[in-house]
Amino acid sequence: MLQACSTATTVIAIVALLTLYAQQERGYGLDGSSVLPNLRGEHDRRLMLAVTILLIALAVVNTITLTWTTAMEARANMAIARTLGATPGQITAGLSTAQLLPALAGAIIGIPLGIGLLSLFAARNAAEPPSSWLLGAALATLLATAALTALPARLAARRPVAQTLSAETA
Repeated sequence: MLQACSTATTVIAIVALLTLYAQQERGYGLDGSSVLPNLRGEHDRRLMLAVTILLIALAVVNTITLTWTTAMEARANMAIARTLGATPGQITAGLSTAQLLPALAGAIIGIPLGIGLLSLFAARNAAEPPSSWLLGAALATLLATAALTALPARLAARRPVAQTLSAETA
């Protein structure tokens, strides 16, 4: 549940950022030939980018921590699976998949929640980001989750079986 909520929150922020960047730049024209930039809009974009980067960093930490915790809790089960013939790669794939399923649910829920949340605060004539951007953001989130879960899962799966099983009986 925590992984799904973390992913959904991150995807909501990414949807907000993509929506902000889909808006047309509006400046202040004096005589038609010169245009003053909209400083508020520029600061809004920078602030939203900073908030999104911070939420992505938080999601990265959450994903690595959750995968490592799951791997540590499943040490005995992984050791038994290894004694029955499972390879470290299969164990890694299983742990990564276990984290990827809630991330998939979070990404699927995050996009409509992000669009719905923005519809409450956006102007009536606000442009929506293209669907390809939203789909790309969801896929990038899932790929990042898979990559981030692979390393802790691989490290946990490579632990010697005898050492793990003897530690569990002591």
